[in-house]
Amino acid sequence: MSEECANTPIVSDDLAQRVIQLISETQEIPIEKISRLDAPFDEIGLTSLNALSIVFEIENEFGVTIRDEDALLLNNIGDVVTSLRELLAQKNGRAAIQP
Repeated sequence: MSEECANTPIVSDDLAQRVIQLISETQEIPIEKISRLDAPFDEIGLTSLNALSIVFEIENEFGVTIRDEDALLLNNIGDVVTSLRELLAQKNGRAAIQP
């Protein structure tokens, strides 16, 4: 196994992988630094301003709207994925599907 593969977060959920990739690319954070979905944003080097930018990127990428009061509750990537999954389910008129 290459060193790159060993450092890549193992996330079996496609949506989580897309969110991690989006955050890595837009915030210029090496993907290997995003090793846990439950790591607080500040642990991976994100400020509250970065978190706000991530909300805008998620909204643009997935065609959803995250309410301001909901955005304030997003503390880690797992929170983003959970919220996004619920919004996509609402958009598609069905219950949220867990990974």
